[in-house]
Amino acid sequence: MKRIGKEIAALLLAACLTACGMHSSYEEVKKEDGLMITAQNAGSAKESRTEIEVKKNEGLRIDSAVESGGIEVTVTGNASADPAFHQIFETKQQLEVPLEEGVYEIVCEVINIGTYGRLSIQKTVLEGNSEPAEEEESGQNPVMNFIGDYVNDRCFVHVEAKGKNNAEFRIHWSSSVSEYSDWTMSGPLDPDTLTVRYDNAVKKNITVKEDGSAESEKTVYENGKGSFRFEGGSLIWNDEEESPESEMRLGFAIVD
Repeated sequence: MKRIGKEIAALLLAACLTACGMHSSYEEVKKEDGLMITAQNAGSAKESRTEIEVKKNEGLRIDSAVESGGIEVTVTGNASADPAFHQIFETKQQLEVPLEEGVYEIVCEVINIGTYGRLSIQKTVLEGNSEPAEEEESGQNPVMNFIGDYVNDRCFVHVEAKGKNNAEFRIHWSSSVSEYSDWTMSGPLDPDTLTVRYDNAVKKNITVKEDGSAESEKTVYENGKGSFRFEGGSLIWNDEEESPESEMRLGFAIVD
């Protein structure tokens, strides 16, 4: 009965959004090490699939920012017919999924009409699984205190730790249902100012087909400059390439 009640609520929400003129969209961004889905009043049966190779001490990090409806996630190894992980995400939550070494298929499916929110699945090194000798020698990258997703309207920034003190940023900015911009950049973290300066940004404009696959990709520029600053749970972006006189503040996307 509880499940039926949620489905009825999702149907009512979809009807209300339609009446208010809100459009429906479903976007997916596939990376070599993950997948990100953004749904806005999306209908059921929308589905995304990708494959990912997991090595020793690795697993998946799943960040759910689903606010209504639901997204079903199934992870299955090529060597087994039984899912290694299966869960329906209907709320905001964050978890890590340990997996054995191998190649896995990830299937994400919208199961309720009117689903709204975002879901990110990223390969990650599981905390506590690294070799003790290596951890003692290298120490923890301070960027680990800030990894995750940050958001401001249609702009999403994913932050990862690389090496001893480097941060890697991946930006997804939707301009419409069929077009978005994608940036990648990286740089060392200044521990005193919590600032990362970069001069290697690559920006691409990408258009997609109705099924979510890429239709065209154009590199806008390379070696772009700017900086990111971590401040009070937020991320401040200064894009010196396009908006040198202004800054954008993004909030952490997942709330426990």
